[in-house]
Amino acid sequence: MSLNTKLSILNHLKDIHHNFADTAKLFNVSSQSVINIFDKHIDTHPRKLGEVISIDEVFTNKMNKYKYACVILDFFINSFNLTIIQSI
Repeated sequence: MSLNTKLSILNHLKDIHHNFADTAKLFNVSSQSVINIFDKHIDTHPRKLGEVISIDEVFTNKMNKYKYACVILDFFINSFNLTIIQSI
């Protein structure tokens, strides 16, 4: 399978409405192939949070679709644990 096809599959799976079976049909591959690509290239393990965290909601005008973003900051080391979650 070409690198371009793998990247296209991963890009298609970014949409929360797309599942492995539908993606497999679209790209004419098996569902297991899509699962294997996903498992190989996507780290689904959650990151550890600090002992104390700060959570804030910030307004951003850089995103056209979403006006606010949630920011999680490790209080002691001022380090971002940034995860972007699409609103539903």
